[in-house]
Amino acid sequence: ILRVNTSRLWHILETAIGITITDKLINEDLEQLLNLTQIEKDEQTKCLTLLEKEHGDLLIKMKEIQLSLEHFRTSILQTTQNINEIKLQIYNQQVMFEHLL
Repeated sequence: ILRVNTSRLWHILETAIGITITDKLINEDLEQLLNLTQIEKDEQTKCLTLLEKEHGDLLIKMKEIQLSLEHFRTSILQTTQNINEIKLQIYNQQVMFEHLL
């Protein structure tokens, strides 16, 4: 009976040690996976930060372009107004000249 009990205890011990080793290996694998996941998360966070900065820079550039376009439109309107005033002056001078003749 003692040999049978010792054999059973030995089998239980081997099983427990095997489970402990398996658990340890699983825990190590999970820790490695967690570390890799954290590294990937950090890289994604860096990429997201860079994208947000680029997005902000692009928004600023877009505003600058809009302001330049508005300035250009204003310049065109001013030039058109100046041309129309000069045309009116020329017309008035022609009318005065013809009236003098």
